Amino acid sequence: MVLVWGAVGALSQLVGAENCQALYEKDEQLWRGMSQAMSVYTPVKHRPEWYWKEVFERRGIEAPGSSGYEDAWLDILFSHAQNEVLGCQVHSGRYWEMVLNIRELFDVTHTWARPSLMTHVASAFNMEVPSARDQLPYVLRLCLCTPGICDAPDVARNIVPDFFAPEFMGSNPKSMIKDATFADVIEIEELQDWSSINLDFVIGGIDGCGTASLHMNLEKHADVAFVDSEPDYYFTNKLAHRLLPLKSHVEEYNAQVAAAADAKWKLTGRRPLVVGACIPALFSTGLARMKLAAIPKLKLVLIFCEPLGRMEKSFMHHGLCFDDLDAAEERGYATRLRDPSKKCFASTTALLTEKSGELEDFWENRAIHPHIPTLFALFQENLMVMHQEQLRINPREVFDSLAVFLGAEAFPDAAKFARYNSIGGHRTDLCHNMTLVHELQQHLEEDYYVQERAMELRNANRSFLARLRRRRTRCHDIDRARVTYCPWRKLCE
Repeated sequence: MVLVWGAVGALSQLVGAENCQALYEKDEQLWRGMSQAMSVYTPVKHRPEWYWKEVFERRGIEAPGSSGYEDAWLDILFSHAQNEVLGCQVHSGRYWEMVLNIRELFDVTHTWARPSLMTHVASAFNMEVPSARDQLPYVLRLCLCTPGICDAPDVARNIVPDFFAPEFMGSNPKSMIKDATFADVIEIEELQDWSSINLDFVIGGIDGCGTASLHMNLEKHADVAFVDSEPDYYFTNKLAHRLLPLKSHVEEYNAQVAAAADAKWKLTGRRPLVVGACIPALFSTGLARMKLAAIPKLKLVLIFCEPLGRMEKSFMHHGLCFDDLDAAEERGYATRLRDPSKKCFASTTALLTEKSGELEDFWENRAIHPHIPTLFALFQENLMVMHQEQLRINPREVFDSLAVFLGAEAFPDAAKFARYNSIGGHRTDLCHNMTLVHELQQHLEEDYYVQERAMELRNANRSFLARLRRRRTRCHDIDRARVTYCPWRKLCE
C-alpha cells in the first residue's frame, strides 16, 4: 500500500508540474508582468545621488532635494510591491520570492559554460564581466507571480529555469548544469501582503513620551491584549528591510497574536476584543509605518510630550557621562543600549554646542516634525493622538477615551493608572541653566509647532492648547512637581 501511494504521489507531482508549466506558458506575459517588484528594500545610501536623479527622471517624477530621496524611493518600491502581490492574488496566482545563490550556481555549472554565465550575469547586474568566482554577486533575488496551481518545487525546477534563467545564463540553462538541478541552488518561499497580519492596534510612539504607561495600563483592561509585555520589534527589526513578508512571517506573527488572545482569556475568563502591539519608534520608521498602515482597520495611538524634556531624557540615557557607568545603568540613568564607542559629555550644554558636530545625528534621529504629517496621511481617522501632560492631569479620561477608540468599554471604576519609565526631579544639569533651556527650545520650535497642530486637529481642548502654546518645560515646574523614580517597568507599580 505504501508503494502504491508513493507511486500515486509521484504521478500527482508530475501532473501538477506539467499543469503549472503549461498554465504559465499559456499566459506568460500576464504572469511575467506581475514579476517585477522587489521584496527587500534597498536603502538609498547604497547608491550615489546621481543614480536617483536618473531614476526619477526616467519615471517622470520631479526629483526632491537630497533629503527627500529616501522617502520617495521607499514609496515607489513599497507601492510597487503591494500592487503586484495584490494583482497576482486577483488573478488567483501565488506570489513567490526566489533567492538564487549565484556562486553556488557557478560551482554546479559545466566548465565550458562558465564564461557564458559570467557574461550574462554581468549584463543582468550592469557590471564588468568578472574574471573569477569571488567577483560574482552573492545572490539574485526575484519576485515571481505564478498560477495558483504551482508549488515551490514547480517554481524551482521548471518556471525559473525555463522562463527566467535564460536572462542571466543564456539559452538552454538546464544543459549548463552538471549533476544538479536549479532546486539545489535556489530558495523559494511564498510571499503575502501586509493585510494578512491580524493586528488591531499599535502604540506607535512617540518614544520617551509615555508609551510604556499607555502599554502597561492598557494591558490591565480585560478586553485588551498585547502580543508582548515588552516593546515589539518584529516589524522594525526582524522584518526591517522587507517590502513584503514571507507567508511564514505572517503565520509566525499571527500565531503570536492568537497566543496573546488565548493568554488573556485564561487570565480573565473572556476573550479580548482587540490585540495590539507597542512599537515606540514606529512613528519615525518609514517602512515600518507603511507596513502597519497596510493592515486593514489597524488603529494607531500616538502620544506627544514636551520636546525639550524628551531630548534631555534621551541625552541622559545615551550621551551623558557618569563616573560609574555600570551603576548609572543599574539605576536607569543610562540605558544598557548605549553605544560605548561614542563620546559622552559632561553637561547638557553639549546639546547646543555640538548640535552641528558630535551630536548632529542625535538631533536628527530625535526630530518628530518630519514624520507627523506622514502619519496623518497614512492612518487618517484610524489615528488617535494625546499628550503626556494629559496623562498627568486626568489619566482616567485619557484611558477611557482610548479604550473606546480601540473598541472596548471604559475602564472599571476601581482601575488605577500608574506611571512607568519615569524619573522626576533634576535628572541632569539642564534645569539649573534657564538660558540654555530657552536657547534649546528655539532649536526645537518645529517639533513644538507640529505637535501643537496635531493636537488642534485631533484633540482640540482649548485650555490644554493654551498650555502647549506657552512652551512650558519640566524645568519651569521642577521645584513644585512630585518627584518620581521608576526607571524600569518593574519598579513603577
